[in-house]
Amino acid sequence: MLLLLACMDYGAHTWDDANQPRRDPPALDEDSGDPPHDGADDSGHAHDSDPPNDQKDPPDSEHPPEWDPPETWVDGCEEGEEAPSGPSIYVLSWDPTYAEGSLTAPDKGWYHVYSDQIMESGASQLNESAFFRLPNAGNPGGQPLHGNCGDDWIVQDSDNSGWPSGSKLYIGTFWLETGANKLEMRHYCPTYRGGSCQGFHDPSGDTTCESGDANSVHYEGWGTCLRRAE
Repeated sequence: MLLLLACMDYGAHTWDDANQPRRDPPALDEDSGDPPHDGADDSGHAHDSDPPNDQKDPPDSEHPPEWDPPETWVDGCEEGEEAPSGPSIYVLSWDPTYAEGSLTAPDKGWYHVYSDQIMESGASQLNESAFFRLPNAGNPGGQPLHGNCGDDWIVQDSDNSGWPSGSKLYIGTFWLETGANKLEMRHYCPTYRGGSCQGFHDPSGDTTCESGDANSVHYEGWGTCLRRAE
């Protein structure tokens, strides 16, 4: 009878039970008195409190970064930012007002593009302004991320009072595909003469967009900086 009561009080155990490794009870939380949680439930599934996966999604042309336009000038290219480009091109106030070149990117993504000196006549030509597009598979229209004249970014004549020595000028933030990308360059004066974006025009002097002055804008085939916008 005593043996039977002992079994009822403590439960019957087999030989296999006796040889299982000992499992100590979990330590209690000092503040709450409850067993600590390790980020998983009894099934082993992680809770929402687990640290998130910090891997970045690949660049996406349809979901650009939430960036404001960056600084207008940079002091040259940093290491790994200089991009090989095609031959030099130029546009004029009247003809040609359009030209094509190329720009090579190391990987696809959004880039702030900085160019070497594209205006070179100082105060003798006051409307050397232009805008760029880079059409490709990810962005067929080629428009920049930021626009200051509709969807386009007018690069206003910036050397009328001199050009900062050794500096590069911001010409827009664009989606680029890996390798060579087509670059389109358009002079601003036809836009002005069409009645749009009048605020970029300098009416002083005799080199207005209505005059016969060339107001030449150049894109050199070297010295372009690509700064990732992600």
